[in-house]
Amino acid sequence: MKHRKTITTLVIILFYLFIQYKYFIISFVAGIKFTSLNEHGIILIGYIISLALIFIPFLLLYDVKFKTFTDEFGMRANFFISFVFILIASIPIIIGLLFNLKDSLNLLSYNTIVTVFFAAIMNEFVSRAFLFGQLFRRGGWGFVQAAAIGPVFLGMKIISNTLDPLIISISFINVLLMGLFYAWLFIEWNNNIWIPMGLHIFINLSWLVFENGEKSCFGSTEGIIYRSITIFISIVITILMCVHRKKFRINKLNIFAWK
Repeated sequence: MKHRKTITTLVIILFYLFIQYKYFIISFVAGIKFTSLNEHGIILIGYIISLALIFIPFLLLYDVKFKTFTDEFGMRANFFISFVFILIASIPIIIGLLFNLKDSLNLLSYNTIVTVFFAAIMNEFVSRAFLFGQLFRRGGWGFVQAAAIGPVFLGMKIISNTLDPLIISISFINVLLMGLFYAWLFIEWNNNIWIPMGLHIFINLSWLVFENGEKSCFGSTEGIIYRSITIFISIVITILMCVHRKKFRINKLNIFAWK
């Protein structure tokens, strides 16, 4: 069993690194002469190829069944309950969008679809369901270790973009806390990928509207308030749900402990 968990860990991390740092994939797509594709189109195809590559480790580690894949990725969770939760929790951001949505912003534009929707979908499938989910549920990692490894890798990318210690520190803390937040929701809602994915989309959209798409480590006061209230509502609802069912799936037995 221990040998199996070690193999699972190595396979998952190696594939995650290849998919997350998809320079080879994007370079491959860019090298093909798609004359009608712009930068966002190339990134979009890179996302699709990256998601398709996730099937490979499942072919190596598990039996090849569609149900297995959807179970492991939290796709069989109740979509209606997830939608209601996302809608209620995101009310602050929705209200802010109604008052701040610019006439020039097209929610169905290539840029918005790629940077808001597909980025969130890609991140949740790859970082949450794939990397975190497999390390925590199958690799025997503690919750914090499994949830933090993705943000650590992302933090390395932040360092490559700037050497300012303040920006690096604030950005890393923000990425780490959001990673823990999304992973906690994923597990507490019974391996439900739709809830963190939906919230991720709304939070990405808030960055696009309130911060003019500039994902600095600070953000505007208005944007911070809307996002903070949304996160607070999400946490309160989730805690109330856990109290009602009389069980927290993340607890002292697995928050740090290796299995």
